[in-house]
Amino acid sequence: MKPDDDLRARLGRIMEESETKRRQRQTDQAQEMGVLTQRLDRFAAVTGGWLRDIVVPRLEALAAAFPNSGQPRVAEGPKAAAVEFNATDEFPASCELSICFAHDPSVQHVHVLFRVRIIPVLMEYERDGEIGLEMDDGQRPKLEAFLDDRLCQFAEEYLRIREPDSPYQKDQTVVDPVCGMKLRRWEAVATLRHDAETYHFCMEECRRRFEAEPGRYVPA
Repeated sequence: MKPDDDLRARLGRIMEESETKRRQRQTDQAQEMGVLTQRLDRFAAVTGGWLRDIVVPRLEALAAAFPNSGQPRVAEGPKAAAVEFNATDEFPASCELSICFAHDPSVQHVHVLFRVRIIPVLMEYERDGEIGLEMDDGQRPKLEAFLDDRLCQFAEEYLRIREPDSPYQKDQTVVDPVCGMKLRRWEAVATLRHDAETYHFCMEECRRRFEAEPGRYVPA
């Protein structure tokens, strides 16, 4: 039996309704994409200003306080800034501190991620912090307060690395061969190489005495 006109009409209506829905979805998606693009542009503009005016100057101030730090590095995608701290005798651990901006799926709020990584990990410290902000330039005071608190907390925790009882200082103790004083390598006033060994001294006078008569202070 061949399909009659009524069936053809019903199928036609089904196909027409489906096509109408498809076109409406495309229109809605295009509108949503337009709104999302505007929000992404707003996110880039706002966080770019925060990165330039708030984050980088604070990281520069932090870096200036520690002689073993590098200069802040800035990345555009995602928007972030980081500063590294090199391992030294005084701070025998490498460290990276980063601040990154992210957005929620609807691109209406900003997430500020504060991260610290110290290698090796020999002590407890605050590794991650986060604050959510409206995507509005009026949120600057909240961001500034959050970063100032976290940066000061980091400085206090990072300075613990060089404390005498820090696990990082376990292998940093040396003995002045002249006077017998115990001190940490980075506290030595002077050093001297002798027979492929480096000797550390609490004062310049000890170094001069050692240099004049090394055999007197080095075991045979």
